[in-house]
Amino acid sequence: MYSRLLQNIMGRPLFAIGDRRALLLSARLFLLSVLLLNACAAPPAKQLPPPVQSTPAWSYSAVVNSNNKMITLFDPVDLSHHEQDPPGWYQYDFAHANDLETGRFVAVVTDRNGRFDVRVTGGELNDEEVIAAGPKAIMRLRVINDRLLLSGGEAWPSEQVGSRDFALDRRWFGIENGDYRVIVTALDKRVARVHDYVFQLLPVENIKSVKYAPGLVQLIVGQPAGVIGVKARGFNFRPQCQKVPAKATWVSLSAKDFPIPGSVHSLRVPASLHKQFLNRAGPSGHLKVPLVFSRNTSSGTVGFYAEPDQWSKHQLYNANEAIIKSPVLCAVKIVDVVSATDDFKLSIRPMKQANEKLNPGTRRALVDQFALWARATNMPGWRFHHSMAERSRNDTSLLMGVLGSMRVNVTEAEGFLHHSNRQRAEILMDKMIQP
Repeated sequence: MYSRLLQNIMGRPLFAIGDRRALLLSARLFLLSVLLLNACAAPPAKQLPPPVQSTPAWSYSAVVNSNNKMITLFDPVDLSHHEQDPPGWYQYDFAHANDLETGRFVAVVTDRNGRFDVRVTGGELNDEEVIAAGPKAIMRLRVINDRLLLSGGEAWPSEQVGSRDFALDRRWFGIENGDYRVIVTALDKRVARVHDYVFQLLPVENIKSVKYAPGLVQLIVGQPAGVIGVKARGFNFRPQCQKVPAKATWVSLSAKDFPIPGSVHSLRVPASLHKQFLNRAGPSGHLKVPLVFSRNTSSGTVGFYAEPDQWSKHQLYNANEAIIKSPVLCAVKIVDVVSATDDFKLSIRPMKQANEKLNPGTRRALVDQFALWARATNMPGWRFHHSMAERSRNDTSLLMGVLGSMRVNVTEAEGFLHHSNRQRAEILMDKMIQP
């Protein structure tokens, strides 16, 4: 076979070659033909697949301004069942436990108000974020309306904020419906050029596979991750009657208003008086003013003492009055009118505070009766108020909390303050069974 091939290549018989040069050339041609035949018979070399092009994870960055020391991520409509609860319900585990379990919100508590740089991503931390990573926490999130609102904690639905109040807000961003494992990480900006917080939204097949924090997470750089709101107390009023001075400026109290001693209350101050204090406070807006709120100035009248210390134009409610949020330190009695040139002052003294413990059976009966009354009257947020009663700090707080929840007018409340705790419990239970 090879002899015939060489004959064809050389054009003459193989054994007709007489000289050594021709013989050597023939041998070389023979080897070349063998190599060509082997190459033709070998299978084609395998080609490597093209490199896989990795798709970058989506990322959304925003500046979040907060006056609530928190950053929140949710759709307010998913929390519409809290529209009848008081503001701040989310700070109590008995109010938000089911929302955490079912992934209705993500929230992180910070250590300050102000501006925060936040990144939300569907991928991993970048190299700089890994270097700057501080405390972190994991939460559940279920998206059902193709979008989320990133805000500073002002969008929680409550009896004062509707679930659709932020429907046209510019801080919404689109995201695919589904269940997510959310990792929130606080970043140290001293280490690298990074955001303050990063939220990683990682898809999961089933939200129940995500182990989550049992309460509102608190993430502060330099501190371990914390959780607040777990085993939260219910009604918790702590009067501070030792701070009551001998005299205070008088402010008229509405007959529909009852500032519970030891609570934080929105107090109404005449616009003219507010302007006076605002001018005295100067640019800082800081000025502690002793005020006593009462229906009239007669000797023996019950009043409520407070010391507001911050004043601003934003407190003006209308042309006639401003609303000041301040602790109500103590219930007092009016002693006399003190003459004054700049404002109307009264001499006052603290009222004696009832603090004895109730009989356990009486306490149980009061809490149960309150739950029945709240449900029967379709009281807004009745479940929340019932839980607050169950977890009251002490019996006095329980009684004052139930009284406040029933929204009695200040005239009834004044008489209530004169009684012992046992008498107060009887008065409340009698009032709840009246038609």
